Amino acid sequence: MSFVDHQNNESEEINWFEDDGTNIGMLNDNGRNAFYDHALQIIARDKTVVDIGAGTGYLTALAVKHGAKHVTAVEASPKRCQFLKNMIEKLGYQDKVTIVNENYLKTDIHSDVVVSETIGAHIYNENWLRLADHARTRCEYMIPEKFSLNIDLYENHPIWTTCMQESMAFNYNESNHPEFANVLNNEMQLEDRGELANTIPNLFSHLHNFNDLRLNKIWQSPPVVVDHMQPMIIPEIVIPQQVFTALPLKLQRLSPDDWLFLNLNWHATFQTASMWVSDTIWQNVCKCIPQPKSDLRIYFSEQNNKWLFQTV
Repeated sequence: MSFVDHQNNESEEINWFEDDGTNIGMLNDNGRNAFYDHALQIIARDKTVVDIGAGTGYLTALAVKHGAKHVTAVEASPKRCQFLKNMIEKLGYQDKVTIVNENYLKTDIHSDVVVSETIGAHIYNENWLRLADHARTRCEYMIPEKFSLNIDLYENHPIWTTCMQESMAFNYNESNHPEFANVLNNEMQLEDRGELANTIPNLFSHLHNFNDLRLNKIWQSPPVVVDHMQPMIIPEIVIPQQVFTALPLKLQRLSPDDWLFLNLNWHATFQTASMWVSDTIWQNVCKCIPQPKSDLRIYFSEQNNKWLFQTV
């Protein structure tokens, strides 16, 4: 797994546009902020709360605002801890907050509630699966508690590859000199690179404002619910080959041999509080693929720290 060691690998100054725990875009994310505010309003009063990856202390401050008995703010980065300490003092919350400069996985802190915003573009790429599994035996409530995941399958459209980020929108498929492609792929030793997911930012947050893109959603998977108060599982979705066999009947303008676009939707909840990825600045996990001739397995790879799209 590849997670940053903040204790030994960080600059002295906070970069408000690059640091993952003190990012101004994240702090300005109204959808994210509304979810955590609602969730803590539901549960924090008179409870002890642990904030994992406290960063600037925003979730800690929300917990205090909503009547938490005491908050333990756990932050691995010494730089952020110093900033967090300064924020807590200026807010006058010293008597309500304990700051712990440590990797949460190395602690044994028990509380009524655990809250964390360690979610990334690939949902679990900031180690949330392991953090949640460590927390579930040390708390009664967890925010977020559940993730509901599903795949939306679309006809190909230029908008997908125009908006995609990370790696390449398409797999490397050099037809002019296939022998060169094979040698290069072997030399790179990235056999699964073509299976790694891409991400697409902002598009689905704004789609409802447009009706002229002619996007054709042709299938949607049943939701897979990941309950983080239960023992850890590696989330995956399998699309059976029969779905792809039936596609020619649903294609509006493309041939059955054209590429498809797969979008991973997620929805985080805690009791009546909910947060859709399209309501936030987080990106959608996605992939453009040629139509599979077998089942397609979509799963989170802890080794790659990304989602993979793999025919089986």
